[in-house]
Amino acid sequence: LEMTETRVTVSLTVVATPNIASISCEPRMGAAFSTPFALAATVVGSFESPLSFRFASINVNGTSTVTTGGGTETEQLLSSYGTSNQLNTSLPAGMYRMKVDVLDGLGGVSTLATSYLVDSRPYTPASSSSGQWACAKLNATLIKITSLLGVNATICTAESDLAEMISGGLYDLV
Repeated sequence: LEMTETRVTVSLTVVATPNIASISCEPRMGAAFSTPFALAATVVGSFESPLSFRFASINVNGTSTVTTGGGTETEQLLSSYGTSNQLNTSLPAGMYRMKVDVLDGLGGVSTLATSYLVDSRPYTPASSSSGQWACAKLNATLIKITSLLGVNATICTAESDLAEMISGGLYDLV
C-alpha cells in the first residue's frame, strides 16, 4: 500500500470597487434648457477595467420622489453606462446635485454625488426674442444628441446661427 499526498492551493484576490475621487460640474449656475453643463468624474487607485460611467441629476426640490439616505429627492438619469467619464447636458429649472455611478469590469459599482448644488434658473422667453428662445431649445436638443452619440455639434449662439442651421436642415431633427 502506497500513500501519496495531494495539496491544493487556492489563491483569492479581492479587488475593491472603483474609487471615485471627484465629480465636477461647470458651470454651477445657468439657464434652464440653454446652458451646457459639463460633468466630469475622476477615478483613482487600482480597479478592474474597463470602467463604465453613468450620470444622473438629483433634483433637491422636485415633486416626484425617490427616497435617499438623507430624505426625498428626484433622480433623473442623464446618460446610460458608457466609457466616457465626461458628459455635456442641459437641465430643466431646479436645484441639483450631480451624481455619477462607476461600474468596473467585474460588476462592482461606486457612486458619488456633488457636495454642492447646481442651479439651473428658469429661462424666460418673454425677456428675449423668439430667435433666442429657439436657439435655447435647439441647444438643449443638440447637447442631448451629442451626449448620446458622443459627437460634436455646432451650438446656436445667435439668431444668425439659427437661420444657418434651419437652412441646413438641422432644425428638422428637433
